[in-house]
This record gives sequence, structure tokens and C-alpha cells, in this order.
Amino acid sequence: MKNLITAVPCIVILLAILMEFVQMEAVYSKVIRAEAAIENFRQEVRAEGCVTGARETSLRRELVKIIGCREKEVEIGGTRERTERPGRIRFRVLFPVKPALGAAGFWGIPSDRNRFRYRADRSCISEYLPEKKEERKEKEGKDREESHHDHSYSAVRNHASDDGESDGGSPPAPSENGRRNR
Repeated sequence: MKNLITAVPCIVILLAILMEFVQMEAVYSKVIRAEAAIENFRQEVRAEGCVTGARETSLRRELVKIIGCREKEVEIGGTRERTERPGRIRFRVLFPVKPALGAAGFWGIPSDRNRFRYRADRSCISEYLPEKKEERKEKEGKDREESHHDHSYSAVRNHASDDGESDGGSPPAPSENGRRNR
């Protein structure tokens, strides 16, 4: 009987610890997925040169799906003015992770305190290069010229085969003496 009395509390404590291990793995998985979303956001911000409202909304919605919190609980802030290369862009993402512990009641932790806020402070070098007006006009002019001509490989190939010439594909095979036949 003495062994039974000591074994039952030991099993309960071991089960509570096992539940904590499972819960921590679940929390870790969520945080890793959130970090991947934040890294994608960082790459987008880097290309655009600043934190835009559309990118912020997209990240917020993705974090809500991953973490399971409300949209208003996710805070995103950062450089709003477009920064040219090689300027630095900074941003911060805050979101709650709850529940943090699986058996919080067993350990005497109230459910309103069974959470933590994850904070990601990031910075990156801007890759944004603004186009100059002259470059934009030249590019538009080239696009108009190219749209009037058909420069596709298939059109050139078809035209060459109609004339009875080589199709421009693979070179002719070498003859027995090592020279190519033409």
C-alpha cells in the first residue's frame, strides 16, 4: 500500500511534465513557422525599401493563422519612408503566444497569465533602386519597338526551314575522318 501511495503522485507529476513537453513542442513549432513568415516579410520589405500597409496586413493575417490569436493582438511597426539602397530598414513584430504551458492549472498558474509575447526586432539593407525618368522613357520606347517585331526563336526557325536551310538546332554530325559534313 505504501508503494501505491507514493507511485500515484509520481505518475501524476510525470504526466504533467510529459504534457509540458508536448505543449512546448507545439509552441516551438508555431514560433518557427512565424519566424519563416517574418523572414519572407523581411525579404519583401528589403525589395520595396520600406514597410508598406499591404505587406503589413499580409503578415498580420498569416501570423493570425499560424499563432491563433486575434489581428489586433499582432503589432507590426517599422520604417515607413522608402529607403534607397544601401539604407537600413528596421521593423518590429510582436504577437502573443498562448497557452504557453499545457498544465498551467496544475502548476498554479492562472490562465490569463499563461502566455508570453514573442518579439522579433529585425533590420535589413534596402535593395530598392528608384528608376530615373530618362531610364523609364528609354525602357518604354524599347518596349514599344520590340512589341512591333516578332523576335521569337520559333518564328526564325520556321522561316529558315521553309527556305530549305538548317533549322539552327544541333550541329551536323562529324564524318568518319572527324570533319563535319555541310
